[in-house]
Amino acid sequence: MRIANCGFRNEACEVSCPERGTQCGQSLVVLSVALLVLVGMAAISIEVGRVARIKGWLVNVCDCAAIAGASCLPNATLATQEAERISDENGVDIKTISFPASNQIKVVGRENFAYMLAGIWGFTTTQVTAQSVAERAGVVTSISRGVLPLGISTGAYDQSSSVTLSFLTGGPLGSFNFVSLAWNDSSSATYINNLENGYDGTIGLGVTQYSGSVLSSDNRTAIVSDSGTGRALFQQATQPPWNDTGSNYTYPDYPKGDPRIALVVLVEEATGTRNVNVRGVGAFYLSSVSMDGTQITGRFLSIALPATRASSDGTGTDYGVRTYRLIQ
Repeated sequence: MRIANCGFRNEACEVSCPERGTQCGQSLVVLSVALLVLVGMAAISIEVGRVARIKGWLVNVCDCAAIAGASCLPNATLATQEAERISDENGVDIKTISFPASNQIKVVGRENFAYMLAGIWGFTTTQVTAQSVAERAGVVTSISRGVLPLGISTGAYDQSSSVTLSFLTGGPLGSFNFVSLAWNDSSSATYINNLENGYDGTIGLGVTQYSGSVLSSDNRTAIVSDSGTGRALFQQATQPPWNDTGSNYTYPDYPKGDPRIALVVLVEEATGTRNVNVRGVGAFYLSSVSMDGTQITGRFLSIALPATRASSDGTGTDYGVRTYRLIQ
């Protein structure tokens, strides 16, 4: 009886064991394929995330490069140099820099990306690209920070050649006169600070400003030399990399940041003693100043300022200073 029962159990085992082995083998195959698919999907997901991060970083660098370039428009040479400087500082390979219009710059960047996990699907490398376009936009009608307290007659505005301007000591404002602007504070200390560091307030068009023509000659010469601060405009200009006599750069390729590129206001005669009306914002490269500060020689430039410092309401006369913005 035990033998028969044992034989039955053995027969059952002989029949069922191969079936279980087949089922186990099939399960292992299915499980292996499933794991391979899951690992592959995870790898692709990780790589897609890495590519997205690289893409976002590359877009940001291209944005910064385009904006930096737009700040120098319409000077294509300086715009290219600024865009390349930003890309170099961030280790980005600029594919192309182009100018779709005279007031626009387009930067296309690229980055070679090596896959780490997606090799199981045959992916090894790819090239990530990004592009940005910035433009020099509207005429500046309001500006904050950095304007020197120098009001230049609108009649002197001319970008075609250098002009020499004389300090107005009395009488009506002539075409080639400039005045000292006190920005509602005629104290010597405030004027000198504004002359060396720029006015830290906001200036808009049509605003009548007090012309500080009665300021002493000592204050006017602060543009040339200040033994106390050492920050007179021409003292700053003697420091590297600005200490150039013209042998390395000439109009209009003055390097961005040169302290001799002065933001000034263009003014007209106004009713009232020593009053003037602000008609626009200009950029004036000061090539020389007389030792007594009564004569300045230079040339007007075209530059662009960021929205954090300047704005445009679509009005006003173009005196060479505009805003810039990212458009793509």
